[in-house]
Parts: sequence; structure tokens; C-alpha cells
Amino acid sequence: MTGSPGVSHEHGTDLASNSSLLAKPAGLTLSSWERLAHAFEGEVCDIVAADCRQVIGRAVDGLRRDFSQATLLDLGCGIGTFIQTHGRRFRSVCGADFSSNMLRYAKRRCQGVPKVRWMQADLSQIDHAAMPTGDVTVCLNVVTSPSKRIRNKMLRSLWKLTNAGGTTLLVVPSLESTLFVHRTIKRDQLTGASKRKLLSQGILMCDGVAQKYFSKREVLDSMQKAGFRKCTARRVWIPWSEEGLEDGHPRLNGKALPWDWLVLGHK
Repeated sequence: MTGSPGVSHEHGTDLASNSSLLAKPAGLTLSSWERLAHAFEGEVCDIVAADCRQVIGRAVDGLRRDFSQATLLDLGCGIGTFIQTHGRRFRSVCGADFSSNMLRYAKRRCQGVPKVRWMQADLSQIDHAAMPTGDVTVCLNVVTSPSKRIRNKMLRSLWKLTNAGGTTLLVVPSLESTLFVHRTIKRDQLTGASKRKLLSQGILMCDGVAQKYFSKREVLDSMQKAGFRKCTARRVWIPWSEEGLEDGHPRLNGKALPWDWLVLGHK
């Protein structure tokens, strides 16, 4: 995904080890992300594919009836699932990712989508003059760096790369969902102090990588501070298999699905 190293999003977080690693959280390196490209679908939550109630697709449909004169910019396109699904509707498309391997894979998957430009770029250090803008900008589980400074910089870049009158679709991991998941499957027991620290910072470990998880209020505030207006959040429901449990597991009897946050912000 585009952005600084440490911006991948995987489910199955480890709350127990979180408190001991918060002092100097380390994100995913570029070399690690390059190696993940060949196994992306099995190792990383591809939120467009995992969106079991088509919340993202319905959000796109709700933006306008006709996208034939609109431009799409996917910042952190990964293996290109959003572009493969929605790209044909747009006049032109740009997919950007900081992994060259991801871009090669995305290009192969999206051969049937016309007028796509692929660019290697890091959202936290992006050259705004060299990057095309979008009437619709998409940034799906990219802004997960443990560094608040980097996250704010990425969101501000996202605002700059959205055309006036345009809309951004941002997906981020949900802190509320993660706490719900851990309560449901009793993955660990948090002490009061550990839980307060988790809730205040939202930094969790996933396979040894520190990632930011957002509360609904925090992600809305962050988008507004970046310059977006009329921001709204909704849940993107994902299957329990993303958390390592099959739907028929006895612990899931009557339980809702986990979710990520989808935020729409307008410029």
C-alpha cells in the first residue's frame, strides 16, 4: 500500500503484547511489504474483497450516477481490487502504491480496465506536483502508521490530492471492533491499566508490527482536521474468518460481524 512503511492492515491483533511494545512501535518495512505481494490475498485483509455486505460498493454508488467524466485516484492500491471492481466506470484511473511488486501484480489483475496509470509513491512523502488528483480518492487501510505525525501528514496529502468538489473514501481499522473481537473470543485478558492505554493510543501489534486502530470519533476528527468537511462514518462488515474463526464457531452464536470504519470526506 502507498504510505510509509508500517501501513499494512491485518486482522488478528495481539493485545497482550501491546503494552510492552508501545514505547517504540515499529511498522512494516518496504522490503517486508514487497515480499507480501505474492501472498497478499492470503496474508492481508483485502477490504474490498472482504466487504461481505458491499458497504464500500454502495458508498461508491451513492456518490453520483455517472462517473464517465470523473477521475479516480487509489492511494495504496495494493493488488488493485478496488480498481478492478470500479475502475471501468471512470474516465481515467491512477493506482499508486509504495511497493513495486504490488504494482506489478495489480497491473496484471487490472488488464481489462482501460486508461489506468500506475505509479510508485509513498503517501507520507509524496510529491504532490507529480501525482494526479482525483474526483474520487480512495485510501483503504493505508493510514495505519503508529506515528501520529505521519498519519496526519498522509491525511493532509489525501486532502490535497482530492479535487475541489470531490470525495475521499478512507478505510481504517476499527478500535471498537478489535475490542469487541477480543471480548468475544477471549483472546486475552486486559488489565484496567492496559485497556486504558490501548483506548488512549490505539496502537496494537499484529504479527510483530505496530498498527494504528481508530475509534469512530478519532477518525472523524482526524479527517476534519485534515480539511475534509461533512465527514461521515459507517461500518464495513468483514467475515469472522479474517479473525481466525469460521462462521459456525460456537462462540459466535448471535454475535455481530467485526468491522472496519469507512469514512467519506468531502472537499
